[in-house]
Amino acid sequence: MPASPESEIPATEPLPATSEKRVPWASLVLLLIVALVLWNFRPVVPSEAPLAQAPPALRGIRAWLVPPGASAAPTHSGSLDFAALKGRVVLLEFYATWCPPCRESLAALNERPADPDLCVVALTAPDEHQSPAEIRAFAAQQRFPTALVTSEAIKTYGVRQIPYAVVVGRDGLVLWKGNPFESGCQEAIEAALASR
Repeated sequence: MPASPESEIPATEPLPATSEKRVPWASLVLLLIVALVLWNFRPVVPSEAPLAQAPPALRGIRAWLVPPGASAAPTHSGSLDFAALKGRVVLLEFYATWCPPCRESLAALNERPADPDLCVVALTAPDEHQSPAEIRAFAAQQRFPTALVTSEAIKTYGVRQIPYAVVVGRDGLVLWKGNPFESGCQEAIEAALASR
């Protein structure tokens, strides 16, 4: 007589607990995903421009776009001449024309009262999202010069996200760097301007 299906499985044996083995793996995978996301949003502090040291040479300037009433920052051999700017506060603002936060940050700089002790230099590189003609049209609306630079020049400063600002003090040393909307940027500019 054939055995019935119920008689083949003893009633006293528990079913294997497969879900218990998956929980630790699922937790580990979730933890790894969270760690990777947080790693991508960590503050960008390039090793090439440490705080309280001179900024790296800004080479690779292709052209200056200078609106009426502004003057180009001094250059020497195709790079920004930080030595000629010593004694002034320098704000380097890396941006793209297609970036809404960049436009907002630059608009705030345009509204700032003119100060002969503050040299603002906007920096951008043509790419597949912004042509040189679009950059020129946008730069003409600003109160400060824009430097068209190479992507290598941007990498020199460790820029991985935009907008990105670097504040250089009167002594030629980097005081602050990061997203210009973060706390500390405006404070660093004001403190540097107040120092003599």
